[in-house]
Amino acid sequence: MLRVKFYVKTLCVNLMLSLAVVAPSVVATALACVKSVIFGDQVSMKFSHLLANQPLRNTRYSFPRFCLLCLLSYAFLSLNLAYGQDILKPHQPITFLLAPEEERTFVLQLKEDDFAEIFWIADRDLSLSFSLYDPSGQDLLENGFSAINDVDDSIPFVAQTSGDYKFTIKSNESRDKESQKITLQYTDTLKLPSKISERAFRKINGYDVKILNSAEEEKSTLLIEKGGRPKLVLKDVFLLSRFYFSDDVKHAYSAKERRSAMLMKSTLDKTGDGTPDVAVEHYSGGAHCCYTMMFFELGETLKPRKPISTGNARMIAIGKNPKGGLRFETADDTFAYWVTSFAQSPMPTVILEFQEGVLRPNFKLMRKPAPSLTKLKNKARVIRKKISLEPYKGVDDPSSGFEVVFWDEMLDLIYSGHEELAWQYLDLVWPAQKQGKAIFQKDFMEQLSKSQFWQMIEKEKKTTEKKDSNPR
Repeated sequence: MLRVKFYVKTLCVNLMLSLAVVAPSVVATALACVKSVIFGDQVSMKFSHLLANQPLRNTRYSFPRFCLLCLLSYAFLSLNLAYGQDILKPHQPITFLLAPEEERTFVLQLKEDDFAEIFWIADRDLSLSFSLYDPSGQDLLENGFSAINDVDDSIPFVAQTSGDYKFTIKSNESRDKESQKITLQYTDTLKLPSKISERAFRKINGYDVKILNSAEEEKSTLLIEKGGRPKLVLKDVFLLSRFYFSDDVKHAYSAKERRSAMLMKSTLDKTGDGTPDVAVEHYSGGAHCCYTMMFFELGETLKPRKPISTGNARMIAIGKNPKGGLRFETADDTFAYWVTSFAQSPMPTVILEFQEGVLRPNFKLMRKPAPSLTKLKNKARVIRKKISLEPYKGVDDPSSGFEVVFWDEMLDLIYSGHEELAWQYLDLVWPAQKQGKAIFQKDFMEQLSKSQFWQMIEKEKKTTEKKDSNPR
């Protein structure tokens, strides 16, 4: 922010000096308007007084002087904009101090199809955030691949176009901490695991898609090549984590997953855009988490779709979409471990399909007939007897647990299109003598609002309501 203000001030000063050559009275008036915003009252008044009392320059020389000063201003501003942006060159490390809340920008000058992997050495306890902008200004880490790559160690990527790629590193430490030394460098040499324990390969529309897993080196690599040149590289270095093809039956552990693998294998265009693609899953390892599904369009150019993280639940194909591509099913794990154990955590079913290139819930397919009020009353009566009368004080209060999960029914009702019934069920199941129902309802909605699927469903509902209220 400070640099932005500095650039603005610099540009304003240079433009006013240039204009002062030919129109001092105009500058004096302009300064009177912006004095309090940029320069402060004292500075502005001095400039205004000085310029307003200058005689008009000889018009014979004013225009050439104006052009010269404009050129000088542009050069000076360009130098200012380059301030703080160091050029990174292959295999040439840069060591610097990064102060708390400071951000540094580094430039990699790359050509199309150049490979680069950025490494850094810093204190493991140091909180850092990163951005990587391509020449068009798009942050390559915003598309979700930072959740797959181990950004604690390195960021590998392939330049899709020629130009300057800007890598920013920011300290998230509080101001009371000391500056930390960081060493940054990048390599233009792609290094693959030397000891491969599992290898998978797909050849699709002229692309070679390879998955290379090394148990000994604890590395998993996804490599997509065309004509022998890398087009995309993703790496993971966590123990037990790995990439695998979604059509690989070796990673299908249930009848549903096996059917999904066969559907994936028999469908060349899974996203429905008319282009052959490949679907790759990533598993982070561990007892419960986490799965991420990725689709890569393999047309004239490689186009990654935004990955979708499904947390504790896999995403499987359940059938063909009449509009093209496949339909998918997963479970929303937003309420995993919420006021209960993982084993008892409810996870409502979500049906997804590609809409305008993005995987979104199909709320119409998720709708189900509403259960009768009698059925809900009977179920609530049974559950209510198992709920203690101890007051509910909030999700963070250790004494606010429940002996039985009852919000699973609420979630099923909400996700099947019956939100009003869900709140009626809460009224039925909550013991009349138990305090804290309003607090529970608030905590429940706060947790629900964290769901990426619920956010998309709510957005779709609002769009539909707006269209219905404004018919053409």
